[in-house]
Amino acid sequence: MYFMAMYFDERIPLYLNLACRQVTRDSGDLKFLTGSSGTTVTCGGRENQETQVLKFGGSTIWIANNDDADTLMMKAFLDKLGIDSLEALSSHVEDYAARLYPSRKAGEGTVAKANISDGTAVKVKLLAELQAQEMISGKTVADIEIPDPKDLTTVTAVSNKTYKLSSSNAPPADGIVFVTGNYDGDKVTGGDQHAEQKLLAALSKAPSTMTGAVRIIGCKSACSTCETVLLGVRDRLKGKMIVSFQNQNVDNMRTDLSLGKKNTSTIRDLALDTYFPA
Repeated sequence: MYFMAMYFDERIPLYLNLACRQVTRDSGDLKFLTGSSGTTVTCGGRENQETQVLKFGGSTIWIANNDDADTLMMKAFLDKLGIDSLEALSSHVEDYAARLYPSRKAGEGTVAKANISDGTAVKVKLLAELQAQEMISGKTVADIEIPDPKDLTTVTAVSNKTYKLSSSNAPPADGIVFVTGNYDGDKVTGGDQHAEQKLLAALSKAPSTMTGAVRIIGCKSACSTCETVLLGVRDRLKGKMIVSFQNQNVDNMRTDLSLGKKNTSTIRDLALDTYFPA
């Protein structure tokens, strides 16, 4: 397992995003994972544009998307797989992420390996490259083996927690939590809402037990609006909580794949004075 590897956390939102995009394309069928049709979930996903997670300690992960329909789709997916802890999610991503890669076989009886090419989707390329970075020195994406299908016949479904931003209660501080809802804006009161800012809105209501360091990680680098908000929150929480959100090495990889920072003017920016008063 590579749970402590440098890039492992970055793989989690990428896997969730790509897995649920594939399930959506397959009309709710989990055949990319199981190897055959027949195991399904309610398919409500739509854009699968961006997934962000907030990781706290070794047992808490909050998950949000730009579109709440995608967040609820991810909940249905993990519920079906019986995954209700950060440890179980980490194990699953480590064991099965490569089933999302195009594959090749050298011949009869050989193990299928990743076949990443120029035509491969950029998020898949990034996920595979991050996995390869954690392998034994000298190994490349082409050395990644495709795992056998996952048997779900003995899996017991679960029901992970959800948290709506309209709630007056504190969000759960343990397990897997799916965050949905709208946050109030400052300069931009309309416009699209971005996943990382939904996580920050939830963080503003975090219980007092959530102290120390939190990491916010996504498929893409933060846009200019979100980066400004993230930096503002980081400054306002200084001395209370350490907020980190950009791994420079991964950002460079994203930029190479056109997943890097973008300048935006239509994204709703979190009202800092409302959520994190100075």
